[in-house]
Amino acid sequence: MLLAHLPSGYLLAYANEKTTLPIHKLSKAFKKRLVIVSIIGAAFPDIDTLPFLADTNGLSMHRHFITHTPLPYLILALAIYYLGTTLTKQNRLKLYSLSYAFISGCFLHLITDSIFGHIRWLYPLTNYRFSLYPITLSPATSTNLVDWSLGFITTPYFFPEIVIFILAAWLYWGVRYARD
Repeated sequence: MLLAHLPSGYLLAYANEKTTLPIHKLSKAFKKRLVIVSIIGAAFPDIDTLPFLADTNGLSMHRHFITHTPLPYLILALAIYYLGTTLTKQNRLKLYSLSYAFISGCFLHLITDSIFGHIRWLYPLTNYRFSLYPITLSPATSTNLVDWSLGFITTPYFFPEIVIFILAAWLYWGVRYARD
């Protein structure tokens, strides 16, 4: 995925608001924070793109770094769980809600990358990369960013990205303003 991680984070936050959050009495301002944290979580695994662009000289895909494995997010979830045991019930609810939004966004990112990319779901047990439908077009194999971009737009890989983007925009603008 190239464009759809942020909109997919918004879709995740929308689904969480409709399914998980109604059982809790959370303020409207806090729910807005949860949307932002969910969107950040959905994009966060791509933080490894910065060192990929700076250090690897295009020799490997950025999905080969640890941020594109479940391991750091499982460790983070455990650490947050133990931290939460020291807090009051209300603060624990807020911490767990924020961490759930972030970590579920990260896992959504890994799931969407598993459609066309290669994700090491069982790392560190194995380095096997799982992919539903492997993408063959990548910036690491292209010498020209314009050629890669045009190639990506003209492939079937681009269609799910547009669908996710349009759905998120419809929910944000269409449904949001229909309620007001």
